[in-house]
Amino acid sequence: KLTVNFGLRYEIPVPKEERHHHNSNFCPSCPATAFGGILGAMVYAGVNGAPDRFGETRMNALGPRLGVAYQLDSKTVIRSGGAIYYQPPREDGNADNGIQGFGGTYGSTGNFLSNGISFLTKDGLTAFASQIQSLKPPISDPQALTASLFQQSPFFYFSKTGRSAYFSDWQFSIERTLTADSVFRATYHGVVGNKMISRQQSQNQLDPKYWAIYGSLLGNTISSVLNNPTVIAAGFKLPYASYPTNLQLQQALRPYPQFSGIDSNANGQNDGHSTYHALKTSFEHRFARGLYLTATYTFCKLISTS
Repeated sequence: KLTVNFGLRYEIPVPKEERHHHNSNFCPSCPATAFGGILGAMVYAGVNGAPDRFGETRMNALGPRLGVAYQLDSKTVIRSGGAIYYQPPREDGNADNGIQGFGGTYGSTGNFLSNGISFLTKDGLTAFASQIQSLKPPISDPQALTASLFQQSPFFYFSKTGRSAYFSDWQFSIERTLTADSVFRATYHGVVGNKMISRQQSQNQLDPKYWAIYGSLLGNTISSVLNNPTVIAAGFKLPYASYPTNLQLQQALRPYPQFSGIDSNANGQNDGHSTYHALKTSFEHRFARGLYLTATYTFCKLISTS
């Protein structure tokens, strides 16, 4: 009348490591010498104390399995079970993130040759090589890379992101024989996802408090440039001495004013969460000669920040 199944799966989902450590990452706590020492600089894998892998290996990926079936009477069976599953790691989209300093793209202006043509393939890249020379990979010094990304968006791969997301899955079912050829089943099914890919937060988001501090002084806007006399009169101090005064106040007030944003696309963040709850019902009736009818209905709700 009673059947119990138990199992335990153990995984070691190791995050990627570039063979020659040719990948980079944004470090929010590292000083940027090119920007007066304010925090926020690039680091290279395996260089100056940076890890060889920017993701962490999850060593506690234990996945228990439990299933129970109990025959309540001759027509009724109760089934229940639960498990924890780990999602395979997905890192850096198509492997085109986290390579700043070692690779990337460059777009020439559409009218570079003054005739509507960007460049001629027979000339190679020499026609506008001077434009891209400063960004041409590889850039050996991570601080030089930091400087080259001024007012751009460096890629930020959170260290915990390498630890695979996991899902807790459980269900409880009642099966009831209605006739010799028909059965009805009702199931409650729940799934909770943890540490999922999210990228919902901006790590360089302006703190709303600055609207209250500067908004009324600047006509309900904080988009004035820094050399605006009103901004100067408000007592604003530059993030560092050589910070360009033709940039907007709202940019200079961000956590990392040297960058326009922080890119965490493609598994950069892993603080996502989801819940799924469902009532599943089914009715099955078997006819003669292998013909059968199955009807199902599911009522469910999914909430996700991923």
